[in-house]
Amino acid sequence: MPWTNFPPNATVVTERNMTMKNVKRTLSLVLVGALSLMMSVSAFAADASVDTAPSEYEQLKADVQLVQSVELSNVQEFAAENKDWLENLDARIEEYLSGYPESEHDSILTDLRGDGNARSAYDYFDSYTYGLRNGYYTYSMVPKMTTRLLRSYAEAGWEELSNIYYYIENDTGSLYWQYMCHFDLFVEADWDIERGVPEVSSYAEMLTRLCNPQYNDGYID
Repeated sequence: MPWTNFPPNATVVTERNMTMKNVKRTLSLVLVGALSLMMSVSAFAADASVDTAPSEYEQLKADVQLVQSVELSNVQEFAAENKDWLENLDARIEEYLSGYPESEHDSILTDLRGDGNARSAYDYFDSYTYGLRNGYYTYSMVPKMTTRLLRSYAEAGWEELSNIYYYIENDTGSLYWQYMCHFDLFVEADWDIERGVPEVSSYAEMLTRLCNPQYNDGYID
């Protein structure tokens, strides 16, 4: 006769008990596998988003080349409508350049614009020349669009001019103020800066004189 009197609280292992345990174990394994798969997919997606996002250099290059594509006839309108964006772009360029030796800045600026790495004033001006006017040297240049709209390019262009022209290299402030006045005011398509013009007391006065201290009719009180 089979033994049927089990001690109190004893665990009776039956075929049904074993089946339920196996089912629970299987479900646990399936759940763990599903969670692992979801985490792997999420990690892959995160990595993919990092890989596909443009680097700061690539974004700077796209933005600088957008500026270079602006038509001369639209430069003032573009500058007015995008003033904050242009200032932010200048700040981003300066921050990027700060991570490299100064000797590499010119090649980085020209590469961002997509013009190659040859260093010369032609990196910043379509043309430049000089001549005598009333016995004093006058320097004339046609800036590239990035030089017209981005201060970092205008400053780099000035440095290249100072490597070429003695009086620009030894300027005491007047020529530089005339030069940056053209950048800030978009007064002319061609930028002319002249030695021998009347001295002004500050850059603010240079702006009120519309970049030319001899141009009294344009003086803004």
